[in-house]
Amino acid sequence: MATLHKEENASIWLFLTHLSKDPFLIDAILTHARAIYSEFPEAEFGDDVSFLREFSNSVDTIVLEDKDFQSLKEERLRRLDDSSSLSAKVEAVEEVEDITEETDAALLMIARMNLAIRTLEVLGQLVKNFPGSLKGTEKHDLIKEAYSLGLRTVSMLFDAFQADPEGLIDFVVDRVIDQHPNVKDRGELKKRVRLFMYWLVEASSLGLVKRISQAVGHSQLGETYSDLRGEKDSNALALIDISIQLDNLGFPEDELNRLKKRFSGNLFCDRVLRQLAVQHFYLFPTKESTKQRVCSTLGIEIGSIRKIEAKSRDQKQIRDPRVSKPK
Repeated sequence: MATLHKEENASIWLFLTHLSKDPFLIDAILTHARAIYSEFPEAEFGDDVSFLREFSNSVDTIVLEDKDFQSLKEERLRRLDDSSSLSAKVEAVEEVEDITEETDAALLMIARMNLAIRTLEVLGQLVKNFPGSLKGTEKHDLIKEAYSLGLRTVSMLFDAFQADPEGLIDFVVDRVIDQHPNVKDRGELKKRVRLFMYWLVEASSLGLVKRISQAVGHSQLGETYSDLRGEKDSNALALIDISIQLDNLGFPEDELNRLKKRFSGNLFCDRVLRQLAVQHFYLFPTKESTKQRVCSTLGIEIGSIRKIEAKSRDQKQIRDPRVSKPK
């Protein structure tokens, strides 16, 4: 299974898990999954994200933009196509003989991450294909390992970044200046790279939270999610759980409000929560009044076009067309 990142091998395993819930198959995939990034603990999004505070002084505002569903659907499908072609790209580059040690290390990291994501998909395939017929313990173990594998992958990314963040930032700045010698203000460039690094860690973490919830999210598995919540409580697991609820179990406005209070003082978790809400609004039809209320509670800025439209509607509601204007 070590070559699960290869498209052909991943397809075979996905096919097998689509057809069978044989205990041997379940044990094999669980054993394989537990070995990936076993040297890392699960990310918790508590003290393990404290290193990001010094990089987040000027992060961008999270905005709910005015976008139509068709363009968002096309954009999402395009991203999925790009993601599905990652294995092929890695395999193609792996066959190139003339690669540097630095490139080789990067490819190894990408291949291992892709292995983790492919394994996560297989775990989810087993759970979602047989939500009613799998034994309770099997569902529990598969979903629990999907959570753990995804969060160990996040922890690996944290470790890679915080080993020497300033050295990494200086390395990127030097590379940019080498390519663009006309850059004069190194301090400003370093500030921009610092913000980019924060965004990269945040976006990767958000992406993996969504990967986990999409892999194992199902409307018939609420009891299993509840059992897992009772076993361990961490910010990361709370965000995975709210992501699953947003995608599969309705709109949990009360839980969003509760988590907003819980994440007070934790900018990283607060921003991930807001982005999960924004993504839901982009993908699922939601009443405008609900959007405005939730955005106000969570601190999400609403795009100017949407504000103008909302104001216009309010004015139309106030004015009764049957009443003539005063002369």
